[in-house]
Amino acid sequence: MPSWSCGTPHGEISFECAVVSGSLRPALIYYRQRILDAGMIIRTCSQCGRVFFAPDSRSNLCSERCRKASKKAARKSFDNKSKEEEYEQAYKREYMFWYNRIKKLEKNRAPQEQIQRAKAAFRQFRKEAGQRKKQIQNGALSTTQFMNWMIGQEPVIQEICGE
Repeated sequence: MPSWSCGTPHGEISFECAVVSGSLRPALIYYRQRILDAGMIIRTCSQCGRVFFAPDSRSNLCSERCRKASKKAARKSFDNKSKEEEYEQAYKREYMFWYNRIKKLEKNRAPQEQIQRAKAAFRQFRKEAGQRKKQIQNGALSTTQFMNWMIGQEPVIQEICGE
């Protein structure tokens, strides 16, 4: 039984049909090649999950509606992050301070013993910071005290890194 397939990749041809018998595979291969020849790329929308023809490999949203929804989601995410507690924001900054020092040691091929000391100090910092964040939540420690403690810990990693 023959199958019919009609399509217009990229809108260059006003109308095109293919008649296939037995299997749609040859038609699929043919139209895939036509799409590639037209400079289009088959992508999946990161917002809604639909398959669409993109003009380049950077396109990941299928429509203006999905672009608006993506912007709205990004704005909401940003707003939620800015609503975080002050001590959480400070902890994230301090975490990255430590993390970047360790990555710099690894990038500069520092001795393994120095890197391991830095990682051990970082683990200890994270553990103690977690305990102190719980104290803030329980009201036993103020945000200012926590932030001062974190700043007081910076010389530990700086000394290990030789700064």
